[in-house]
Amino acid sequence: FVFFSSRRRHTRQRSVSWARRCVQETAISPKKNVTISALKWKDEAAAIRDNLLDSESKREVMEKVEKHCQDRGIKEVSYPHVFEARIDIRKLYACPNPYIYEPHNGPVHSIKSSPFQRNLFATASADGSIRLYDQQQKAYLLQLEPTISATIACIDWSPLRPGAFIASCSSGELLLFDMHNNRSRPTIKIIPPTKAGATTVKFNSRLLSYVAAGFENGAVKILKLNKYYSIGAVSREETGVWKYLMEQESKMFSQQFQIRKNTNLL
Repeated sequence: FVFFSSRRRHTRQRSVSWARRCVQETAISPKKNVTISALKWKDEAAAIRDNLLDSESKREVMEKVEKHCQDRGIKEVSYPHVFEARIDIRKLYACPNPYIYEPHNGPVHSIKSSPFQRNLFATASADGSIRLYDQQQKAYLLQLEPTISATIACIDWSPLRPGAFIASCSSGELLLFDMHNNRSRPTIKIIPPTKAGATTVKFNSRLLSYVAAGFENGAVKILKLNKYYSIGAVSREETGVWKYLMEQESKMFSQQFQIRKNTNLL
């Protein structure tokens, strides 16, 4: 009984040792492209590790950092250990990919990212147009031309309504667009009592119904919008309007690509 008991215990210890060795030797699985950590990573160090999008760079960084810790008997990777391993700084903080988007026909005066959609941003140009871009596509999603004789000086997103933004014009007008209601024309057109052009406009992030605007003659105006843009819950249709536009643009791009491919233009 003692012989069999010690033999089982010895076999179990060998199995555990073999499993641990396999985890360390196969910390990186190149076949499945899955990264498995052999050591425990603290939150600060894990944030740096998870920020690496390239699987090859992530594998190299993890191998070097964990070897650095294992050689020193460290069982948990912390923030300083990542830099003590002397990792190439270009791998830890890779330069972002330069995206060049379809340009306006005139200077761009303003550009703002949507507070609701991470890849969506809007531009205002001197050519009198407003464009909405998807960060991952070179072509613009939508172009609005509310005026021909005036330039668009500034643009700002509503902090409450996902599909609403306001633009200031050199003619002095303030144009409020709401993609949920109308995707081609401004929902509200505000003409302040001044003959100077509007140079800037900004939503109030706390008092949501108020908008501030600045003009060429030095005047500053505070305007109040209706309650729709200051109170009320956001509907599912409002949050889905941009997703719909992005999906439609993606389908259109795929169709154009297929046409060019079939006509041997690629």
